[in-house]
Amino acid sequence: MKVLRIKFDKEHEKVKYLDEKLATMKKHNDQIDANNAALNKTNILLIEKMTKMDEQMDEVVAHAWIVRINAQNIGGDIIYYR
Repeated sequence: MKVLRIKFDKEHEKVKYLDEKLATMKKHNDQIDANNAALNKTNILLIEKMTKMDEQMDEVVAHAWIVRINAQNIGGDIIYYR
């Protein structure tokens, strides 16, 4: 009977240790989830900024083509009127 009691106490200590370890792991998982949520939010904001910048760059390219065409036309007009 005494041997069974000792084994039971050891198993009880193991269960107690594993419960503490589980609680610690849950806290770590919660912290990781919070960090991931913050990173996801930051990434979404960064992607939105990059998309806006891409749109602005496309507009700049379109305006640059217009300026280039107008400059070529002006150069042609200068030659024509000379």
